[in-house]
Amino acid sequence: MDNNDIELAKMLLPDLPLNVISDKLEVPLHLLAQEVLDCDFELSESVFTKRLAAKRIRLGEDSIERFCPRCEEYYPLVEEFWHRTRSQIGGAHSMCKGCERERKSKMRRAQGMKPYKLHH
Repeated sequence: MDNNDIELAKMLLPDLPLNVISDKLEVPLHLLAQEVLDCDFELSESVFTKRLAAKRIRLGEDSIERFCPRCEEYYPLVEEFWHRTRSQIGGAHSMCKGCERERKSKMRRAQGMKPYKLHH
């Protein structure tokens, strides 16, 4: 897939679903989605397909969105909303940053630790 395909797909996106564009350009959907839509994490074809079928990711208007099982919301699959981790196949933590922050804060309070604060 070259830059011309990417630009053409971006122009067609407001009028056609991404899977139709993928078929017309004969480009795998997972590659096209990661090039055209915002996504800071690289997903293999099998991971992309399985998560799409399980509704753990979805194709948003301008980004690939991932489902957070804790707050049950979809957020763009970008570093603004998801921590990176090597332990997950897709490279993103299983919970969104907000839920992870809340979980860690509760854990610290339960252990009698003070909430983490930056002192500068």
